[in-house]
Amino acid sequence: EAKRLAEEEAATPSVTVIFFRKGGFIGGGISIHIEYRGTKIASLPVGSSFTYSITPGKHTFDTSLYFGGVRENVFEFEPRQTYYIMAVIEKQGIFPSGASLRLVTEAEGRAVIEEQKKIKDNQNSNQIGL
Repeated sequence: EAKRLAEEEAATPSVTVIFFRKGGFIGGGISIHIEYRGTKIASLPVGSSFTYSITPGKHTFDTSLYFGGVRENVFEFEPRQTYYIMAVIEKQGIFPSGASLRLVTEAEGRAVIEEQKKIKDNQNSNQIGL
């Protein structure tokens, strides 16, 4: 039975999900925590990203900050696709009130991640002479 399940898992086409968070001032010192099935899969600080592989279908990711409640974020994934999901801090007035995930287009996701890479590369090259 275990062998059959392992073979089925290997035969299931995977989905690539790229989670990212824009750079900026709002929530700069706060990481967004992302959980899947009760397990933390990432803590995203400002200007970061990570790639996660998952099976096709409907999946729920929970997001939270170090305070406040947990928010459920539900997505439906098609086989052999790549999805870009932006993590954002929600505000109530001027204060952070929680975190959520938003599906964005590939073009938007790639543009943000590429811009963040350029900023990091520039920061690293400026530190060489220190």
